[in-house]
This record gives sequence, structure tokens and C-alpha cells, in this order.
Amino acid sequence: MNSYTCSRCGSKIPEGHAICPTCGAPAPRTGRYVRCSHCKRRSPAGLTLCPHCGRELKPWRADRWVAGFSIVVLLGLWLFLGEGVHTLARTGHALTSLLPPRITPVTEVASHPPTAASTATAIPAARATPTATLASVASPAPTPSPAATETPAQAAPTPTATATPAASPSPSPTATDTPEPTETPTPTVTITPTATPEPDVYVVKAGDTLSTIAQKVDRTVAALAAYNKINDPTTIQVGQKLKIPPRDYVPPTPTPKRPTKTPTPTPSPTPSITLPAPQLINPGENAAFNGENALIELIWQPLPLPDGADYVVHIGVQTGPGPEDIDWRLAEPVGAKTSFYAPAWLFGQAPQQFGRAYLWYVQAAYVIRNGEQMQIIPISQPSEMRKFFWN
Repeated sequence: MNSYTCSRCGSKIPEGHAICPTCGAPAPRTGRYVRCSHCKRRSPAGLTLCPHCGRELKPWRADRWVAGFSIVVLLGLWLFLGEGVHTLARTGHALTSLLPPRITPVTEVASHPPTAASTATAIPAARATPTATLASVASPAPTPSPAATETPAQAAPTPTATATPAASPSPSPTATDTPEPTETPTPTVTITPTATPEPDVYVVKAGDTLSTIAQKVDRTVAALAAYNKINDPTTIQVGQKLKIPPRDYVPPTPTPKRPTKTPTPTPSPTPSITLPAPQLINPGENAAFNGENALIELIWQPLPLPDGADYVVHIGVQTGPGPEDIDWRLAEPVGAKTSFYAPAWLFGQAPQQFGRAYLWYVQAAYVIRNGEQMQIIPISQPSEMRKFFWN
């Protein structure tokens, strides 16, 4: 029959007993492990000897250490965080109240007439004063010496006089009229105006036209041309820098360019006419265009121009029902080029009641410029007049 060792008295407990027959301690359970008190390693509770160190197997009672450490920790917390702090403070105040009051010795020097005798006795009296004052405070009986007898009489009023100012209330600080601080005026900050930023610039690339550039930068052709002072959209060149106008930019309505009014061309030749009339190609008769951003390219066939001669493009608006009711708004020399874009500022200048009709023709001429004035000397017959509508 198997038996177990009692962990309390060390007696043998027969198998099947629940308690020790000697001391009544509970018998160890089957399969239970205990920690050896010698080597601190776990072993089956039913063994007598520790299989690790070979000593008698006695369980290690760690609860005693834990209980002792817990008591120390709780006591420390009570002292420093609980009522212990208040208890120590009250004990300190009680001990302080038992101490005698601190006495400050007062030394008084009596002034006498400047005689030899008084001068000789003044120094001993001044030195004896602190000793006599301390003696009078420590014991009620005065010292029999005459100097000590006189000194307590003078020292007695001194504490009374000293205590009187202490008992009297000090002047209240509110009685003193403190001048209020004067408000210092804040200096005015001068705001420096921000410089107007430079407009964005677009560099013309190969294949660009004023219309495609206007679409890229999200502006109208009229605004782009007016902002860069471009009268002929075909004059832009690769590498040219165009300033992009602001979004709220409104192109000014230009004053119609009216040079010396060109008379209605007549078929009768003049002595200076040496070239035939240019042949118009595009746009065809009665062509229609819509919108301010419409690109209206006027194209004609070239002529053998002499040196210094120009093609002059004439554009007018229909102002009446008759063929003679034409107001010529533009006479623009374009050099030797054989095409010209109608400027955007002409949009809306033709009257609505006559269908917003525009007429144009081309003629070769010598152009003489004198400042803002211009003289046109034709050297070819005028081309046919064509009409287009621009709504």
C-alpha cells in the first residue's frame, strides 16, 4: 500500500486517508506538486525525498515571505501616503510647542557726559547688559551686583516696547494710493503694399495659333490679343512670349482705327496702278461665323509686289440697306503676307438690323507712315468685295 508524508508533522499517511492521523493536516492530493524548500524546484507531493537535491522533501512556504513583504509595503504606504504623514506632522507640532520661546538679547548703552570717570565706566556697563538680561529671563531673582540690578530695570521695558509694535496692525497696503499704469499708445503699423505679381507668360511653340493658345490658357482670343497688343493673330512667332491676362480682364473697346477714309474703289485705272486686282480665296461670299472667339482668316492669291509695297486689307460694316451704306472701320497693311485674321474687337460693331454684315477687300499699295498718320498710295486694282456675317 502506498503512503504519503504529512507536510506538517512528517508522519506517514496511508493511502486513502484524507487527513493525517497524527496532526489532522489534509493529506496531499494525488498528482499534486510541491516546491522543495532546499532547491526550490517542483517535485511530486507524494515523494519523501527530493529527486533533484536528494534532501528530505519539505514544501517551501512562500506565503510567509509574501505576507511579511505585504505588511511592510502597506505600512510604508500608510506612513507616507495615509494618516502616517498627518500623525508625524501632529507629533512635530506637539514637540515644537514644548520648547521654550526664543529670547533675543537686547543691549543698551547709556549715554553720559564726556567725563573721564563716565567714560571709564561706560564700557563695563555695556558688556554686562546682555548677561544681566539673560539672567533676569532665566530666573526671577536678580543678581546682587548693582550693575545687574539696574540693567533688568532698563531691559524690562524693552520687550514691552518691542511687543507693542508687533501687536499693533501694520498699515494696510490698500491705504497707499498706487498710481495706475498709464496706457502706452500702440504705434501704428504701416502696411507695405504688396507688389503686383508679374503675369504668367506663355512661350509660343511650333504649330501654335492664337486660337489654340487661348484654349490652352482658358482665355478668349480677344482678351489674349488685346492684352498683348496683337492686331494680327498671324504675326505671332515661335519663341514669342505672350502674357496671359487675368481671368477678370475685360479687353477695352478700342476706338475704331480710322485712317484717311478710303473711297469706294472704282474700276477706272489711275496712272499709278501697275498691278492687277488680287484674287480673293477665303472666306466665300456670305460666309457665317459665330462668337467673339471665331477665327476669321481672310486669304487671297499673291501678286508680284515691288519692293516696299504692302497688301492693305480693308474691312467695313453694313450700316444701311444700300450697297453704298458701308462704314469702313479698318485699313491694315500686312506686308507681303497673303492672309489676315479679322481682329476680335470688330465683333459686334455691325448693326443687328442689317444682319451684322461685314465687307472686305484687298489692294496692293505703298504705305507712307508719319507718326500715327498713314497715307496709302494704291498700285493695284482693288479686289472684289466679299461679305460675311459675324453674330
